[in-house]
Amino acid sequence: MESIRLSGNHQKPVNGEAGKKYSTTTKVDDTLAPGTSYVKTRGTDGSTIEVTRTVRDVNGNIVRQDLFASVYDPINEVILKGRIEAGGLLHI
Repeated sequence: MESIRLSGNHQKPVNGEAGKKYSTTTKVDDTLAPGTSYVKTRGTDGSTIEVTRTVRDVNGNIVRQDLFASVYDPINEVILKGRIEAGGLLHI
Protein backbone atom coordinates (compact mmCIF):
# COMPACT_ATOMS: atom_id res chain seq x y z
CA MET A 1 0.00 0.00 0.00
CA GLU A 2 1.34 3.37 -1.00
CA SER A 3 0.83 6.31 1.30
CA ILE A 4 0.70 9.99 0.44
CA ARG A 5 1.04 13.19 2.38
CA LEU A 6 -1.37 16.06 1.79
CA SER A 7 -0.24 19.63 2.45
CA GLY A 8 -1.34 23.08 1.37
CA ASN A 9 -0.05 26.61 1.13
CA HIS A 10 -1.46 29.45 3.19
CA GLN A 11 -4.11 31.67 1.63
CA LYS A 12 -2.87 34.68 -0.22
CA PRO A 13 -4.88 37.65 -1.46
CA VAL A 14 -4.52 38.36 -5.17
CA ASN A 15 -5.23 41.64 -6.91
CA GLY A 16 -7.47 41.45 -9.95
CA GLU A 17 -11.03 42.05 -11.10
CA ALA A 18 -12.36 41.39 -7.60
CA GLY A 19 -9.98 43.95 -6.08
CA LYS A 20 -12.50 46.71 -6.71
CA LYS A 21 -13.01 49.33 -4.02
CA TYR A 22 -16.33 49.70 -2.27
CA SER A 23 -18.49 52.81 -2.68
CA THR A 24 -20.36 54.75 -0.03
CA THR A 25 -24.05 55.68 -0.15
CA THR A 26 -25.71 58.10 2.30
CA LYS A 27 -29.45 57.80 2.92
CA VAL A 28 -31.81 59.96 4.99
CA ASP A 29 -33.60 58.20 7.85
CA ASP A 30 -36.47 60.25 9.29
CA THR A 31 -36.39 58.21 12.52
CA LEU A 32 -32.94 59.63 13.41
CA ALA A 33 -32.49 62.91 15.26
CA PRO A 34 -31.54 65.84 13.01
CA GLY A 35 -27.80 65.99 12.34
CA THR A 36 -27.05 62.46 13.59
CA SER A 37 -25.72 59.60 11.48
CA TYR A 38 -24.34 56.09 11.73
CA VAL A 39 -22.86 53.41 9.49
CA LYS A 40 -25.54 50.80 8.81
CA THR A 41 -23.34 48.59 6.61
CA ARG A 42 -19.55 48.74 6.80
CA GLY A 43 -17.93 48.67 3.35
CA THR A 44 -15.29 46.14 2.34
CA ASP A 45 -13.23 45.96 -0.83
CA GLY A 46 -13.60 43.01 -3.18
CA SER A 47 -10.90 40.34 -3.21
CA THR A 48 -9.77 37.05 -4.69
CA ILE A 49 -8.29 34.34 -2.47
CA GLU A 50 -6.22 31.54 -4.01
CA VAL A 51 -5.21 28.34 -2.22
CA THR A 52 -2.93 25.71 -3.76
CA ARG A 53 -3.26 22.11 -2.55
CA THR A 54 -0.13 20.02 -3.12
CA VAL A 55 -0.14 16.20 -2.91
CA ARG A 56 3.28 14.52 -2.50
CA ASP A 57 4.31 10.88 -2.43
CA VAL A 58 6.36 9.39 0.42
CA ASN A 59 9.57 10.54 -1.29
CA GLY A 60 8.41 14.16 -1.40
CA ASN A 61 7.73 14.21 -5.14
CA ILE A 62 4.74 16.24 -6.23
CA VAL A 63 1.96 13.95 -7.40
CA ARG A 64 -0.67 16.61 -7.95
CA GLN A 65 -1.34 20.31 -7.44
CA ASP A 66 -4.78 21.89 -7.42
CA LEU A 67 -5.59 25.60 -7.38
CA PHE A 68 -8.78 26.76 -5.67
CA ALA A 69 -9.91 30.35 -6.07
CA SER A 70 -12.74 32.26 -4.37
CA VAL A 71 -13.90 35.65 -5.63
CA TYR A 72 -15.60 38.11 -3.27
CA ASP A 73 -17.41 41.18 -4.61
CA PRO A 74 -17.12 44.49 -2.75
CA ILE A 75 -19.76 45.28 -0.12
CA ASN A 76 -20.85 48.90 -0.41
CA GLU A 77 -20.99 51.07 2.69
CA VAL A 78 -24.36 52.52 3.73
CA ILE A 79 -24.55 55.54 6.04
CA LEU A 80 -27.89 56.64 7.51
CA LYS A 81 -28.37 60.22 8.68
CA GLY A 82 -31.15 62.34 10.12
CA ARG A 83 -32.36 65.42 8.30
CA ILE A 84 -30.63 68.72 9.13
CA GLU A 85 -32.92 71.54 10.28
CA ALA A 86 -31.93 75.05 9.26
CA GLY A 87 -34.21 78.05 9.72
CA GLY A 88 -37.28 75.88 10.23
CA LEU A 89 -36.70 74.02 6.94
CA LEU A 90 -35.55 70.43 6.61
CA HIS A 91 -32.60 69.85 4.30
CA ILE A 92 -31.17 66.56 3.08
